[in-house]
Amino acid sequence: MTTKYKIILGFVIMVALQAAMAALAYRSIQNASDGFTEYRRLARFNVNTSDLKAALNMAVARTYAFVNSSSPQDLAEAAKQCDVFSGLLTDTEQWARKPENLKALSDMRTQIGGLKQLQQATYEGILNMDRQYDQTVAPIGLSIGEQLDQLARSARNTGNMAALYSVQESWNAYSPTLAALSYFSESRADDDAELVKERLTAAAAAFSRLDGELQSEASRRLYATLIDNFGALHQAFADMRAT
Repeated sequence: MTTKYKIILGFVIMVALQAAMAALAYRSIQNASDGFTEYRRLARFNVNTSDLKAALNMAVARTYAFVNSSSPQDLAEAAKQCDVFSGLLTDTEQWARKPENLKALSDMRTQIGGLKQLQQATYEGILNMDRQYDQTVAPIGLSIGEQLDQLARSARNTGNMAALYSVQESWNAYSPTLAALSYFSESRADDDAELVKERLTAAAAAFSRLDGELQSEASRRLYATLIDNFGALHQAFADMRAT
């Protein structure tokens, strides 16, 4: 499961928790009309229901903050609020008697546990995405840029103006590719992925035109290395999409 879908699943769990909490709160209001039998138990159950709703709202808010920031501090706070909610569930279960209430509390315990697991898995996925960009995509991208610079120097030194022009065209196509990859590494949005694909295709076409202008053996060896790196960049992008 990719990080994007882990985030979506986390949102689904939060919606399910809020729906279950609303149903439990509605039943607690109905309990108030049951008379004064077991008044103390019902009063405590109703108070806990209100506290559960407040704790859930805090857990949801902190989870949203974490998804937006990817901050370990926000992750710790989101997990803490989930633990507060779990503690209240334990206390509330002591005061619940109706089977439907006990089942609702049990289901919420399962869901809040799943939410905590997804929080951690999402954070690990985000760290992995950052590592992919910092350790793979960025170094390859810089290497290709250095090879283009070397090809430009070689073209100037040999007076190959056609090759120099093609190198500049390649830079014009390749620079937006680096920018699109950097943006996609943060957003992981499908639209941004499509833009990266378009930029890679444009850069590939420019590199292909450059190939026809190179004359020296040294330039062709350098170009072959550039194309190998460009293939590695394609693979790194595919790996990013799969995370």
